[in-house]
Amino acid sequence: MLLYLLVEGIPLRSDRDADTLRIWAGERLEAGPRLPEHQLDARRYLLTSLVDDLLDADDPFTASMLRADLVRELAQFLLLACNRWLGSGKWLVRRLRDFDDGLATRLAAVADERDSQVIAAITAEPLAPHGGLLEEDFVR
Repeated sequence: MLLYLLVEGIPLRSDRDADTLRIWAGERLEAGPRLPEHQLDARRYLLTSLVDDLLDADDPFTASMLRADLVRELAQFLLLACNRWLGSGKWLVRRLRDFDDGLATRLAAVADERDSQVIAAITAEPLAPHGGLLEEDFVR
């Protein structure tokens, strides 16, 4: 968040140090976060677990909680896998829309969808380029 404030905020002072800091922050934002492959795999494993739990859920409240977790975790995974910064709450939605508005729209549909099979299919599609759901041979 501090990087965004430095780059997008209105400076309270204008001098060489402030300009240098703003440039530095812009470079960090542009580079994005870089997660090790094992951390991305751990997130894929979590997503797989959430999909499996949702497919087995027979309580509507449990299913609602799992859908919410799945949407948030999937959005975070996709942003991180593409070296994009995260946000929380409304900022996660904004970061996702800035990255890929169509993807954000598809993920929003997961929150409203009640058919677990449809949700599993919607989840699998954006995960495919990143190795898909992780079901076997994962060691934490």
